[in-house]
Amino acid sequence: MSRQDGFPRFSEPTCFTKVQMGVKVGFLVGIGSGAIFGTITALRFGYRGGEIVKMAAKAMISSGTLFGGFMGIGSALRC
Repeated sequence: MSRQDGFPRFSEPTCFTKVQMGVKVGFLVGIGSGAIFGTITALRFGYRGGEIVKMAAKAMISSGTLFGGFMGIGSALRC
């Protein structure tokens, strides 16, 4: 639906959309930080090869889930 001046009218995103975006952004930030910290931790423990990948993947999933949950809750509180 457009206004009389020809510019489109955009509606504000719903609360569900805001929470969904918070979870997605939080998950991606958590995965990034988990990759860095998981790799550093694996190297400090002396892991090599596939063990580094496994340790980094575990850290990525756990930190992504945790931070995504926190960002989702924070976005829901701001609605």
